[in-house]
Amino acid sequence: MPRFATAAASFRERTEDRVLVWPVGEIWVVCVADGRGGVSGAAKAAEAFVAGVRQAIDTRAVDPTDPLACVDLLKVLDREIERDPVAGETTGIVLAVTPTSVVGASVGDSRAWLFTDVATELTELTELTEGQARKPRLGTGGALPKAFTAPNSGGRVARRAQPAILIGHCFGHDVSRVAFD
Repeated sequence: MPRFATAAASFRERTEDRVLVWPVGEIWVVCVADGRGGVSGAAKAAEAFVAGVRQAIDTRAVDPTDPLACVDLLKVLDREIERDPVAGETTGIVLAVTPTSVVGASVGDSRAWLFTDVATELTELTELTEGQARKPRLGTGGALPKAFTAPNSGGRVARRAQPAILIGHCFGHDVSRVAFD
């Protein structure tokens, strides 16, 4: 089974970002939330998103390999976070790395990029979250999640030591990285 490592960087002293990566059978699920910094309840919103995704997938209420099911999950979590009187707003990305593809859904201004290689050279960059709406974010009750799918040529994403998936804020001040080896 592949191993993974995560890293997060932020210019803030405390970060409202949350990252979770875990295996589900033969796939890996990656969940990232970037709580809206400087706003009350951002960390709570990010935590609620990550916990909600984990629960839905672990209880098999959602198939993480179905991007439309991931979109529906993000809509449900948007309403749940909005109803929480303590939670603020967050972006959210959930994706599944399967032997043949990388699929998922996202909302907000965080981005996910897939790196693929040939002979251990990083040669191709695919923005998985291209064209998603920057606002509204999760926790507003009006989030607009967008599905995505990209090929995982030969299962390389979950079998390599180089960074495979990079997830970051579109303004460049927060970055989370998931590396598989």
